[in-house]
Amino acid sequence: MCDNLIECIEEDFSNITYLEQFIKKWSKSDVPFAGHNDLGEHVLISVNEDNVDVATIQKNNVMRHNTYWLDGTSEEWFEH
Repeated sequence: MCDNLIECIEEDFSNITYLEQFIKKWSKSDVPFAGHNDLGEHVLISVNEDNVDVATIQKNNVMRHNTYWLDGTSEEWFEH
């Protein structure tokens, strides 16, 4: 398990064991974590009891949300 949350989003959230460990480690915060990905895009990460939401403000100014659920499902949606 990595110690820098932004670096952790590069991991494979489809691995349920990893996702459970990630949520256990980072879910104690009441506010989203902010940083930049390797493309220089702004990233907000909300860690909840049953999911992780990664919101990326892409270079085209569209916000992409990737949500990873503990049941193994994931979703992607966009805000324009």
